[in-house]
Amino acid sequence: MTTPNQPGWYDDPQDPNAQRYWDGRGWTPHRQQWPATGPESPGVSGQMAAAGPPAPEGSATKMSVSVWIVFAGLAVTAISTFLPFATESARLFGETLGAREVPANGATKLVVIALVAIGVGLALPVLPESPVVVGRLIGLSVVVGLLAGLTIVWFNSVAAENDKGLGVVEVKPAFGLMVYGAAVIVTAVGVVRLWIERAKTQKRPS
Repeated sequence: MTTPNQPGWYDDPQDPNAQRYWDGRGWTPHRQQWPATGPESPGVSGQMAAAGPPAPEGSATKMSVSVWIVFAGLAVTAISTFLPFATESARLFGETLGAREVPANGATKLVVIALVAIGVGLALPVLPESPVVVGRLIGLSVVVGLLAGLTIVWFNSVAAENDKGLGVVEVKPAFGLMVYGAAVIVTAVGVVRLWIERAKTQKRPS
């Protein structure tokens, strides 16, 4: 079968009784049976006029799950910056004299929220069962990489401050920093799923 140039419905190379949608770059998962009655439409064999791919029941689930994972991870990442990032406690002779929670500073919140906004903007155009534009996926991956890098920086910063305390002032990661790290991991999982799903949609039948 000749590879079609224009998006549209064509004879399914794997099923002679069905049609499959070609999006201009590759075969999509969308299939439909040939019409039961009526003459064949003129034009390119097997192509239906000006029809886009349908949204079969259940077809949106696989991709939308990954997108929602990314959105949820980014949302929690932003929210976590309003939680305590570190806990400082004064100790003397092994006894804790007092403790206080240290929140993320304004610059930290601004940077994280800006990265989250960029990530959401890159992920929003992702449609169910459609191949994701490579440029957007690369950009989203860079955003997650930067968020992950900040996680490492902040954990190292907490450890460095703890070393400076010489056992008198103890500094530990607080709940907010833990939530931040977990949210970044969840977001990364969603992005990896998007890469995998895009690779699957780009595969052409042999």
